[in-house]
Amino acid sequence: MQGVEEWLIESGNGSHPEIEADALKPLAARLNTAATTLSKRAGMFHTPLKSWGISDKLRDQAKTTIQDLFKSGKLAKPAVFRRNISLFFGGPKESEVDSDLESSKDKSKRMTLNRRCEKLRELSPSRLVAWAVSFNPTTWDASHMSHAVFASLMDDMELFEHSTWPGTILDNLRALQDLKRLKDSREFDDFITKILHPPPQEAGTGSRSNNTAISLPPTHENREMQYIFTNGPVTNMSHMPQPFKAAMETSKLRKWEIAQGSSTTSAYSTLFPKDGSQDVSFTIWVGHNDGYLLNDIFGLQLAITS
Repeated sequence: MQGVEEWLIESGNGSHPEIEADALKPLAARLNTAATTLSKRAGMFHTPLKSWGISDKLRDQAKTTIQDLFKSGKLAKPAVFRRNISLFFGGPKESEVDSDLESSKDKSKRMTLNRRCEKLRELSPSRLVAWAVSFNPTTWDASHMSHAVFASLMDDMELFEHSTWPGTILDNLRALQDLKRLKDSREFDDFITKILHPPPQEAGTGSRSNNTAISLPPTHENREMQYIFTNGPVTNMSHMPQPFKAAMETSKLRKWEIAQGSSTTSAYSTLFPKDGSQDVSFTIWVGHNDGYLLNDIFGLQLAITS
């Protein structure tokens, strides 16, 4: 990191024709991924609102596609599924022309796609299947999907964890075992083994799969608090979408914080239960009248009174 900073200082803002911009793109992508990872661990990462909207749309697409798969027992696009799996474990094919003649731009794209395949292989086998079912390879390459959207969708795959998949998934995976570019992949062999012979789910441990029966709704579970996070920077309130942002500004808490000149706010907080399989609560403080306004906007019904 120190070497990169020193080089940036020495090079200044001048142009460097001897260094092609395309040659810097792989390094920039790696630094961007590392910075995002560090920001997440430090609790400083915020997905841009535009990226939220795009990832929400793609997540809904995945949900619909997977629901249709379980209802019909058929893959809507088996060729897309097989191409994704082949890409995950075999990597993108090199240019048909001599590698020395391949353009820097093409090499950069191939290197970025390779890194995305590496990241996807870090998913559980079931979540990797969900990704392969849901998205065309041209959807998630660097030319069509930003790093922020890619990272957001990676996190969303936990929503589609299934202990078993329809037989058509297993049939298509078996067919890929004879593919030349996958025969020597130990990671692919391990992946196939885990999908064909999933380990038994221990009761009360790990994350719940979507097709595991739950006797009580999550709202009725016994939730024991472990952590509460709050007092975030006031400047980060700009990430809060409307109508929540305006409603928060009318709260007595925010008015008190403003009067105190506080640089942090406890107008929003998260509560983490001890059970890692349970949901996290996100709470915001709003003005009394704005609370009723939010009720009307979202059609909330009275559930408890005293």
